Amino acid sequence: MAPLKGVLIHLLAGAKNEEAAVVDALVEQGTLSTGLRVDSGDVEFIVGTCDPEVGQYVKGRTEVIVGDQTLRVFKKVHVLPYLDTFAYNNDLMYFENIKPYFDTKQRGEFSVGFDFAYKGVRFSVVGTEPADSFGVVGWDTI
Repeated sequence: MAPLKGVLIHLLAGAKNEEAAVVDALVEQGTLSTGLRVDSGDVEFIVGTCDPEVGQYVKGRTEVIVGDQTLRVFKKVHVLPYLDTFAYNNDLMYFENIKPYFDTKQRGEFSVGFDFAYKGVRFSVVGTEPADSFGVVGWDTI
């Protein structure tokens, strides 16, 4: 895997995200790509961009830029599939589509009305807690 020249990360609220722990998480994660949510111990962040698009963090060679705002994390997110792509198995859709999307493809904060697709299934966010706000899905979001 090619070493990254640079990576932009967005820290998530609620995690300590100390510098040494973030570096350890980058090393431990291995392959990084845009949208990947990394959580390890007291660290949680989303990879915003990578140069090149996919690669590995190399200490001393990869420039790490931390986003200027800490992203809020939702307590709960209610997601429903569109009927035309519904797979008739809620557990399968959660583990095959919804969870992998939020673990690997988040691009920033969203709110009610956000639509996304993963592996050919389309979904819409119909509710969040707290309501009427923007945020991301973190490791403790239900």
